[in-house]
Amino acid sequence: MIEAMVIVVPFLTALALAFVARWRVGVWVNAGATTLVFLLACLLAGQREVTGHLLRLDALGVHLALLTGLVAMAAGWFGLAHVPRLIAARGIGRRRLRWGHALDQVQFGGTMLAVLSGPPLLVWLGLLAASLAAVAGTGLAHGRPAMLAARRALLLGSVSLVLALAGTVLLPLGSLVGLGAAFLLLGYGGLAGLAPLFVWTQAAARAPVLTSAQLGPLAAASLAALLRLRLALPGLDVPAWLFVSLGVATPLLAALGPRPADARGAAALACSAQCGIAAVAFGVGGGPAVTAGLLHLTLLVLAQAALLLTDDLAGRPAALTRAAGLAALAALPPFGLFGSACLVAVAAVGVAPWLAVPVGAGLLLNARMLLHCIPAPVGMAQAGPSTQAGSAIRSLLPLVPAWLMLALVLGLGLIPAPVLPWFAAMAEAR
Repeated sequence: MIEAMVIVVPFLTALALAFVARWRVGVWVNAGATTLVFLLACLLAGQREVTGHLLRLDALGVHLALLTGLVAMAAGWFGLAHVPRLIAARGIGRRRLRWGHALDQVQFGGTMLAVLSGPPLLVWLGLLAASLAAVAGTGLAHGRPAMLAARRALLLGSVSLVLALAGTVLLPLGSLVGLGAAFLLLGYGGLAGLAPLFVWTQAAARAPVLTSAQLGPLAAASLAALLRLRLALPGLDVPAWLFVSLGVATPLLAALGPRPADARGAAALACSAQCGIAAVAFGVGGGPAVTAGLLHLTLLVLAQAALLLTDDLAGRPAALTRAAGLAALAALPPFGLFGSACLVAVAAVGVAPWLAVPVGAGLLLNARMLLHCIPAPVGMAQAGPSTQAGSAIRSLLPLVPAWLMLALVLGLGLIPAPVLPWFAAMAEAR
């Protein structure tokens, strides 16, 4: 019952927000609904595992539901301070904002449907709803770059979804299981931001913050669908070598491609690169590798959200928070992505020593790309007096969601031992 509410509430909220004319009311409804869903997801952690005809409640699904709900809740509360500034700067019209909130809830609900569904077709429908909502949300932003990014995401996302649907249809056919697995890997891999499609790189750089912040959970849901395929077909060679190949190629192509124009573009490419590192772990397989990959994927989603939830904030605290977000995405110590990347590298080298070269090169090149963005585009030059009205404490409140995400990334990096059994249990999910 609770798992059904976690999925249904966002869609009902989206329907209600479509009729809310006052944007201030819409912002509060959005924040309240995401908080309610997160609290419901917390209740799922205490329930026993259930595999029904439609929904599947296991450790992996519950974890991703919690992660998705946390990011959506943080984005919703950040919107209370972000949306008034966005309207004042005429970054989006009030009518478009109303539809933007509704689309964010559809994206949220679609991701929840994907992570908690049992049948592969329901997983595909959830990712379809989330992807189309993300594309539409990107197109709501003003400016030609946002429209071009939305068109590119629509084209590449459509290709990915068609490939994934073909794989879903072919997989049950015994003679075509290898071809079906390959289609699923290319399709869901594209939605996760893997090479060669890189579906969300431009959209994440141009979409409104509340839309792009939820692209991390969408990518995680796509990779989770592939992980379930990998665990369900341990003896099939196609998912293993193709998973590893896509994972190895992604960080290298992301770092060696055209240099992004700003920090958000660099962060989007870095997120794709870190998804590639997690894909390497899932392709290698085995308990330690999958555990490390799940930890890496979780920390990536949190670090990406932390960086995006500092958008358009001025002052030295905001500039330092953005710099910390970029350092976390670059997998620099003491942030958790450094430790999880080391765990992935150790597990991968134990199976195929040659993987140390491309994995290490990809991490170093992406770290260099992100660190290059810190001085100017991120806003160290903006680190002057804050332009926020009111008291100093009130001016820092919009940064609280980003600080929460960074605290989790830092804490899991410094003390990972208490949570490793939780991730090991997820690695055994089927």
